[in-house]
Order: sequence, then structure tokens, then C-alpha cells
Amino acid sequence: MRAGHRHAARQEWEEAAEQYAAAAAIRPTWAHPYLYLARVRAALGDRAGALQAAVQARQLAVGEPAVHLLAGVVFLDIGEHTLAAEALGEAARLSPGNDLARAYLALLRWRRGEAEAALAELSQQPLPDSVAFLARLLLLTETEFQRRTHEMQPVVTLNRPRVPTVLARAVRVLHSSRARRLP
Repeated sequence: MRAGHRHAARQEWEEAAEQYAAAAAIRPTWAHPYLYLARVRAALGDRAGALQAAVQARQLAVGEPAVHLLAGVVFLDIGEHTLAAEALGEAARLSPGNDLARAYLALLRWRRGEAEAALAELSQQPLPDSVAFLARLLLLTETEFQRRTHEMQPVVTLNRPRVPTVLARAVRVLHSSRARRLP
């Protein structure tokens, strides 16, 4: 597993996948190699491989909220919204204080086209201190911004010199441990 982690840290996805598959072959009843394999397969764009490995990880880790959470994130990333809802819901059920599971469920609502409801949910609780979550949130807000560009064009034009500064400030605020609430 450590070799897989080293390769993944260097974004050597094929090598990481080989190492995680080898670890799964050695310990076929352990969920974690399958979970990491799912994440790497998703990074490689291998949707079917990611799906298969994440499903396997969940089957092996029935009572482990972290495995369900991370499998749910993989499902979310590959567009398997029904499986993402099941996995993230199970993570939240197994660990009621898990703010990250609830936050990812809100992102799932956003991806399903319920942006206003998702923002309302996210603004009612502190944002989790997770760079991966905040990056996904930032990407979704950017996508929403691009979708509504025609509505917002007068504001952008008027504030064009300030846009890079405002975006940089938004990133700092999202990463700040002191300001974890959406306005």
C-alpha cells in the first residue's frame, strides 16, 4: 500500500493502480486497497474500474463510515449519483457527527441541479476542513458562475480589474480555519 501511496502522491496513476491491485490480491477481504484503487481509477478516467473497486470497498467495509464516505466521493466524481447518495448517506448514518458526509451530500444535491438548496444547506453548517471538499465546492461555484455569466456580465464588466483579487480572496477564505461559513 505504501508504494501505491508514493506513486499516487506523484500522480503516477498507472503505477499506483498496480500497487493497490497487488495489495488487494494479497488481502482480498480488506476494503482499503479497493478504495484507493477506485480513487486512482477515477483519476485515470477509468469509470468502470473506479465503479467496480468502490463497490467492492463498500461491500467489504459494511460498518466503516470513512470507507463509505470516500467511496461516495468516488461515485460523485464519476457521476454515479444514486450510488453516491447511498454511500454518503450510509457514512452520515454510521457517523452522525460527520460534517464531511453531510457537506458532500449537499454537493451531490448541487450536482443534481439543486444549487440553491445545496447552498442553503452549506450555509447552515461550518464548512469541513478538507482541501478536497473545498476544491470541489470551488469548481462547482465556478461552473455555476459560468452558467450564469450572461446574467452577471454587467457586474463582471464593471468589476473586471477586481475579479482576480476577489477570487484570490475567496480561495483564502475557503481555506481559512477561522472563516468556514458561506455568506
